[in-house]
Amino acid sequence: MRNISVPIACLLLTMSFAPATRADENSYRAAVQEYFTIAQMDTVIQRSMNLALAAQTRANPQLKQIEPTLRQFFVKYMSWKALQEDFTAIYMKAFTENEFKQLLAFYKTPVGRKALQQMPALMEQGAALGLKRVQDHMTELQKMIEDSLPKGDQSH
Repeated sequence: MRNISVPIACLLLTMSFAPATRADENSYRAAVQEYFTIAQMDTVIQRSMNLALAAQTRANPQLKQIEPTLRQFFVKYMSWKALQEDFTAIYMKAFTENEFKQLLAFYKTPVGRKALQQMPALMEQGAALGLKRVQDHMTELQKMIEDSLPKGDQSH
């Protein structure tokens, strides 16, 4: 009888921790989801998708005719609805639940809300600045690339 009671006791002990673990994960996920709501991730992702499509069609005007198809593809695979679970997992790996609660406390303050509102535009401005710098110095980059290639591999 003793041989049976030890495994049963272990099983019952394990089962008693499972609901607490699940509840902790649920509160953790809820904190992450609350952050996503405050950060308006759905809007940020939609805006990024629109900017990416606009940049692609600007760079390659021939893509304009297939923009609806590209948009349909992006919505299917790159929209907030498609990415939310993956983002949740990524953020849960990066921050503990306690850290999320601290982030939420900050982002609920006026300066935190301002940071969330301003961050996408600041990132866009930074990306545009980087792109402009590359474009402004494209000739130099092309020469550097050409000079770095072995003499037999340069083809024009």
